[in-house]
Amino acid sequence: MMRNSPKMPDTRWAIGSLLVLQVGVMFATISHESFWIDEFWNAYFVALGSLAQLVEALRTPYGSQTPLHFIYGYLWGQLFPHSEFGLRLSNLPLFVMGQAAMVWALRAYPRSFSYSMLAVSALHPMVWQYANEFRPYTMMYAGSEMILAYLLHLHAASHDHTGVSRLALPVFAVGSVLLFGASLLGAFWVLAACVYGAHFHRRHLGWRYLLRRANVIWVAVFGTAISALTLYYINSLLSGGGASRIATTTAATLAFDAYELLGLSGIGPGRLELRETGMPALRPYALWLVPACLLILATLGTGLRAAMVRLGTRPFMLALALGAMPVLIVVAAGFAMHWRVLGRHLMGELPLLNLLFALGLVQWFGGPADRRKPMRTMLAASLLLVFAGSSLAFRFAERHRKDDYQ
Repeated sequence: MMRNSPKMPDTRWAIGSLLVLQVGVMFATISHESFWIDEFWNAYFVALGSLAQLVEALRTPYGSQTPLHFIYGYLWGQLFPHSEFGLRLSNLPLFVMGQAAMVWALRAYPRSFSYSMLAVSALHPMVWQYANEFRPYTMMYAGSEMILAYLLHLHAASHDHTGVSRLALPVFAVGSVLLFGASLLGAFWVLAACVYGAHFHRRHLGWRYLLRRANVIWVAVFGTAISALTLYYINSLLSGGGASRIATTTAATLAFDAYELLGLSGIGPGRLELRETGMPALRPYALWLVPACLLILATLGTGLRAAMVRLGTRPFMLALALGAMPVLIVVAAGFAMHWRVLGRHLMGELPLLNLLFALGLVQWFGGPADRRKPMRTMLAASLLLVFAGSSLAFRFAERHRKDDYQ
């Protein structure tokens, strides 16, 4: 990926400054607004009186969906206040972990791509939306970011002949456990990453470095944790746990999933208005939504073309198929099992979308110095402004305020 271009600064001060910015993003996203209904269930686990009660709650079918987040929330609640702000603040270390992994991997890439990736990863409206909720979706996002960081590192190690870092397997193992432990659905993204990683090792890296003692330990940790979580989920499903079936997946549902994943949710109407009137609620916002959607789709298309050029057609098609596979499985399960697939259920896909957005931004910011360069630069800056505006609207606009249960 244009690795002859200038790299991101690699000093402690520069990396520390980037991470401080991520902390600032989290403090900007998190509010004191009342918990809403879905957050109350997570807060229930925080209020349990002992570890024995926590274990007992996790053994029941209704505890089957997000076991690692329930455990994390309980431990967080032993150290921090049980207020709305105090519990939502638990998303801060998770988000910083994901972004720190990206910084680690992106040091080998051109700074134009690295900064674009970090900016989009921090500004995407879904990141802001779910960082302001005491639910497992920031944990899913952080885990998926760490897995993507691992795969980016493998590409850089192969291209630059630098060898695989000793941090690579810990980053992958921890990210996989976070993603899978936060949601049963995370299994599909972990599986896709394993298949792609195995293919990449076979074609480009070989397996010998995995025989180092530290790597053997991390492979064992990964295998043990994933196996334990798999058994836990199977037992929960056999005991009657699973997604709520009060609604089902429809074409309209999938359209709203795309609406969220593309970063448009802050620009449009609030949740209650959408719930009450559906698609017609979007009409008053069409003047903003239509050009924003076109800009986002154009950036995504540019990123896809750039990825194909950099990877080559066959590797790109494999990466595209494995990247889309988890989404297709989750959507198919929604139709087959009659539960509603929402944008948050696809949170594991968001870092991949952000990667494509970042590639699109690099093409626009760094294209040839011809007469169209000012227009491309304006489009790239506009995309970042759209994401920032959508995120800020979701956080501060009155129409997006949470229901007040206080």
